[in-house]
Amino acid sequence: MNATLPPELPEPATPARPWQFSLRHLLAVMAAVCVAGAAYQWLGIAVFLLFGVILVVAIVAFVISQNRTGELLVAAIAILAVLALILPAVQSPRGPSWRGTCHINLKQIVLALHNYHDVYHRFPPAYVADANGKPMHSWRVLILPFLEQKPLYDAYRFDEPWDGPNNSQLAGDLKILMCPADGTRGKGQTSYVAVVGPGTAWPGTKRIDMADIKDGTNNTILIVEVHNSGISWMEPRDLDASQMPLAINPKTGLGISSGHPGCAQAARADGSVFVLDEKTPPATIRAMLTIAGRD
Repeated sequence: MNATLPPELPEPATPARPWQFSLRHLLAVMAAVCVAGAAYQWLGIAVFLLFGVILVVAIVAFVISQNRTGELLVAAIAILAVLALILPAVQSPRGPSWRGTCHINLKQIVLALHNYHDVYHRFPPAYVADANGKPMHSWRVLILPFLEQKPLYDAYRFDEPWDGPNNSQLAGDLKILMCPADGTRGKGQTSYVAVVGPGTAWPGTKRIDMADIKDGTNNTILIVEVHNSGISWMEPRDLDASQMPLAINPKTGLGISSGHPGCAQAARADGSVFVLDEKTPPATIRAMLTIAGRD
């Protein structure tokens, strides 16, 4: 008698693998996000978005490798949502961070002016002129030794103009003379200038001392910020008090301005750095630019 073989039973279905997202994967994603944030800070939005795309592609590839295509759309949407949340987070500190760096730059410059005063008992002149009265060298060159730039100062030649054959080769960028929010980066230009003219702290080739500042050093501006000045840091050119707009971030004309929203920064003769709001009245600006206006 032939035994009847039992029917073949179907093989048990392979249970779906649970979502495998280990700690190392989480750390990898976090590292990628940090790199993306750093890329934004240093290289701009385009590189940040490129990192975001790479991150999404990497996550999608991982999901496919796990045979979890059902979660593919969810994962992609989640990563894009995270990037959307991160973008404002990395974007918002940029302005305050740049303003803080700018504040430090101005502080170092005004301290260099004070150190120059301690050595020579006068502030530097706005410019050094040739025999015909033509400006040849800027005050910014004169304070280089007090900005820890003595080798650059030693390489500078005072027997030729600031844009002479030798000096032109020295006209690279100096970070301490540029606000990081300024578009002049990479052009050897400066974001920090004096306001020159009769009655100011910078009356041409004449040098003043602390005693000349009758209005008080805490009421008198020495250095101001100018956005996209177009002035080389070696160039003996600054803002003319008689021609500049008496406004902060003026719509027209070269004046006290910055890449910081709603304000610009300046340094007083007492060594302090402060913020000038766009609502500062013209009369107040004029008063702060004079050294003995009794205002």
